[in-house]
Amino acid sequence: GGKKLSLPEVFQMELVMSLQCALHPDFPEGVRALLVDKDGAPQWQHQSVAEVSPQWVEEHFQAPWPDGVNPLQDLAW
Repeated sequence: GGKKLSLPEVFQMELVMSLQCALHPDFPEGVRALLVDKDGAPQWQHQSVAEVSPQWVEEHFQAPWPDGVNPLQDLAW
């Protein structure tokens, strides 16, 4: 089974993941292909899911803040 997270922990994780997605080149490439050029032909970093390394996935869970403090750390439920 997966780790059970509290609602504040879920929000904290979602913030980290959304920022990391925006920092990786595939996000702007998808925006370009869908909304800007509208060619529907994104050039992804990986040609298939099989090419995605565990390290690349793990990067999406790493806090991008230098001090590692999530801005939502004081969020309480």
